[in-house]
Amino acid sequence: MKLDITLHTKQLEIFNAFLDGARFMVISCGRRFGKTMLCAFIVIWSALQNPKWNIWIVAPTYPQTDILWEMVLEYLPREYITQVFEGKKLIVLRNGSRIWAKSADNPRALVGRGLDLIVFDEASMCDIAAWNYMRPALGDRMGRAIFPTTPKGKNWFYNIFMKDPSKGGDDPDYVSFTYPSMDNEFLDPTEFEKMSKDLPALMYKQEILAEFIESGGEVFRNLNRVMRDCLKEPISGHYYVGGGDLAKYQDFTVLTIADLATNEIVYYERFNHLDWDYQKVKISSVLKRYNDAVMYMDSTGVGDPIVEDLQRQGCAVKSFKFSQTTKKQAIENLMKMVDDATIGIPDLPEIRHEFEIFGYEQTKYGQVRYCAPDGQHDDIVISVVLCAWGLDRNTGSSVVGYSATEDKVPEFDEQRQKFKAGTDDNYICDYEDDEDRVANYEEDL
Repeated sequence: MKLDITLHTKQLEIFNAFLDGARFMVISCGRRFGKTMLCAFIVIWSALQNPKWNIWIVAPTYPQTDILWEMVLEYLPREYITQVFEGKKLIVLRNGSRIWAKSADNPRALVGRGLDLIVFDEASMCDIAAWNYMRPALGDRMGRAIFPTTPKGKNWFYNIFMKDPSKGGDDPDYVSFTYPSMDNEFLDPTEFEKMSKDLPALMYKQEILAEFIESGGEVFRNLNRVMRDCLKEPISGHYYVGGGDLAKYQDFTVLTIADLATNEIVYYERFNHLDWDYQKVKISSVLKRYNDAVMYMDSTGVGDPIVEDLQRQGCAVKSFKFSQTTKKQAIENLMKMVDDATIGIPDLPEIRHEFEIFGYEQTKYGQVRYCAPDGQHDDIVISVVLCAWGLDRNTGSSVVGYSATEDKVPEFDEQRQKFKAGTDDNYICDYEDDEDRVANYEEDL
């Protein structure tokens, strides 16, 4: 059997470890290292050499899974294939081996038959729940797993990376590798010199050098300082501000509410597949429950009519229109609050996951655009961004305490009445002494 795939030196190191029987191979590598080609080679080789093997290719979303799936189809010799089921994402070989492509976007669906090999591509971008659901499927056949990915902070992927005894761990089943992008000897090394100048330093360290960034991704660092158990019932006499990111079907509506006395997010809810009328009832109920809380709500898409309806119902809701400029300013406000540890965020798995994978990219014009990875959600992050914006406007991003908020009661009440009436000007901030930060939403639309 000969495959039309050429591996570079570092890829061969990993493949040789696979041949030596390494059971769980954790591969942290920079972008363009060649992990997809390597995994395609291992999947094809394993399926052909081992009759009746069951192999899963798994990635965060189906579009990401398709990249490896299509590469396997491209290089797998046709004479070894019995049938390809495009709908099921299944390849059946003449020797009885089967190769499936799966998505990790619904971890509970990753259960079923016993498996011989799992290739969990871009594992660091997924929740640990996906691995937890897949792991038992390897038990009865003593199956193996490969985790090729670019790191995203020190999350669960970092924890399994450190299980390797050579990294200080105590599990001999795990073997870990780390390679920067420039270890791909098929690429022009001068390209990485250019990247080191073009990319933000932290992004270069993570995406190219494959370094684990402390407590988060390249946007929100020091998450461990601000994430804690802070969900609480409303307290009489306290003032609250919230953030709302709206969605109906594919994405999620997320509501967060923070106590102005502590800057801690004390309420969090995430839901989808609810019609707009029911969502409005839900939002109104939550705001009234938290002492008639003020909420900043994304009105970029469908939000404007929702905001107006809520205002007519007597809710203190403020429209926030995102543009490239306003989104960058609002996110960087939350970044500063996280860096300064002046906000408390509930430490729940789905919240931590979104914050850890949230990143940025450079546009073709050299500007920074903050975003979640392709196929991933950022609804929680955006809700917290809006909530933090409200905190900043009311307390200056400082933890002021209850006595200080008491002094501002008239100011809070006046703001709440303006929001209910929809008469407050649509300015992104109130810093009249800083012309760079004062911008009308409409200027960017």
